[in-house]
Amino acid sequence: MLRIVIDRKKCTTPLECRKCLEQCQSGVFLTHPQKRRSLTTKATDWIITPVFISECTQCMACESFCPTRAITIKV
Repeated sequence: MLRIVIDRKKCTTPLECRKCLEQCQSGVFLTHPQKRRSLTTKATDWIITPVFISECTQCMACESFCPTRAITIKV
């Protein structure tokens, strides 16, 4: 079973970086705030999550282009 693991300690600025989002042709990843907040509070805790894992073609682009090496694909 395919697993995409993201090391949150290494992936600290996903909203600014976006390399995995840009390189993934299958659209596997989603950026979202980590915690719930009120509508008037600006989110500051953004994370990247592999949501559509079944769409992954195992091209390894996300892993290759991640500047912090935060993404690991495990087959």
